[in-house]
Amino acid sequence: MNIPALDHHYVEDEYGFFYVVYGNRHPPGRLHAYLKYMPTDGATPWCKNNNICYERVVKHYALNEMLSEAQRMEYEPVYGVLVPTLRLTGREKIHDPRLRLATLVSKPEDRLEENIAMLVDGFRGVVHPGSLGVTGSVLIGLHNPSLSDADITVYGCRDTLRLIEYVRETGLLSPLQPEALEEWARMAARIRGVGLKWVLSIYRPWRRGVYRSLTASIIPVDDVARRYGETIYRSMGCSEVKVRVGGMQCSALYTPAEVEVESAEVLRGSSKAKPSRIISFDTLYSPLLYEGGELIITGETVATGSSYALLIGTRTCGGMVRKYRGVTI
Repeated sequence: MNIPALDHHYVEDEYGFFYVVYGNRHPPGRLHAYLKYMPTDGATPWCKNNNICYERVVKHYALNEMLSEAQRMEYEPVYGVLVPTLRLTGREKIHDPRLRLATLVSKPEDRLEENIAMLVDGFRGVVHPGSLGVTGSVLIGLHNPSLSDADITVYGCRDTLRLIEYVRETGLLSPLQPEALEEWARMAARIRGVGLKWVLSIYRPWRRGVYRSLTASIIPVDDVARRYGETIYRSMGCSEVKVRVGGMQCSALYTPAEVEVESAEVLRGSSKAKPSRIISFDTLYSPLLYEGGELIITGETVATGSSYALLIGTRTCGGMVRKYRGVTI
């Protein structure tokens, strides 16, 4: 059985557990998806109108949380790594961000939804309305108007590039307040074992910023369901590579991020294979890959046919992206 689901769609299983779909390539009868919310008997900020409350399993969207023991982990032969997987029974319900946003805009039911509707109205004439959605707790009706953020999805390369450049040029999203920015940066630095100054250097308001009093994120999504298994990767060990990447590749903003490499020089590692592509499972590095230039990247070198790629964010090698001449990590 196959269910049409794209990155950042939510899946609700028969027990009321909510999973976030990860990427657009899924094996038959399964989805790559991580557990986000599960029902609980206790009181939480995330409750439905029927007073059923939910525990938030993944709190910071970090790989170590998504790869937790809270759900089934399966070996993924395409990438050669373990990934969170949901086996389908046919009783699941798919929650589509685009359908939810259309309903929300036509009839917002609280202050948070009103702010989202106004933000989306600011994109009028920039992107096609049908290419926008809303994910996160708002998608599944668990949001808390006084606490929840807005996670706006934008579908397809053309509208992704237009929206990102519009937000960058107009400053429609202002930077996070200093306290909120420092909290985000400290969390990201602690999880990855890097310096606070370096994390702050890769923050971009066009990815996560403030519209009036609303904290909002822009989440680009590939609008094409990709064929599973068309490429198989074979590990060749951990590497550190200096690469030059051309900027404004919209695929750098998808999940997982993927960019073509213009030139590569292997600095360290058992394999001297030069990658022609970079694939990152950690979205923190997406702005650096999108902006391009000379980068130093650590990750796992893999072979695919006669070419090579560098995977960032595997359990085997971890991974990091930094500018060749930039802030020390």
